[in-house]
Amino acid sequence: MKRQIIWLAAFALSLSSCSNKQTNEGDTEALERKEQGKVLEEEKISSLYGSNGELLESDKIVAGLRLPTTLKLVRDEERRHIYESPAPLTALHEYFGKRLLTGVVERRGQSVTFEAAVPKGIRGGVVKLDVWIQPINQSRNRIEIVERRPMPEKPMSDNQVRTLLKKEQEYIQ
Repeated sequence: MKRQIIWLAAFALSLSSCSNKQTNEGDTEALERKEQGKVLEEEKISSLYGSNGELLESDKIVAGLRLPTTLKLVRDEERRHIYESPAPLTALHEYFGKRLLTGVVERRGQSVTFEAAVPKGIRGGVVKLDVWIQPINQSRNRIEIVERRPMPEKPMSDNQVRTLLKKEQEYIQ
């Protein structure tokens, strides 16, 4: 009987030490996964920002304006492009401010609008852009780029103006 009790006690001790090892191993695995997630997040962030902390340029271009890597396309229409980005507003303001030439920059709260802007360094046919940068929520921002219609070489006739206005009214409705 004494032997059975000693064996049971030894068995119980061995089980408890195994369960502690499993718990410790589980904790270690959880910590490793958490650290790995942090490393991946840091790599993702470093792939979006240059060594100077600025947003990196992507290979996407809209009307001569090279877009940052953080933009995700939400809607793409004729002459209107809408993106979202997790990048901070200040980083987006800096990025577009350095790449656009305009005399009209309007600030309303945290939103910024670059009106009739022309991308720097563009050659050939120049398309003026209206670029709006505005917060959606704490972690996302909206960037809308509208390409302004170029001025026609010949003035439009009255009939052409009426037809154009009619099309735009139909589009709005």
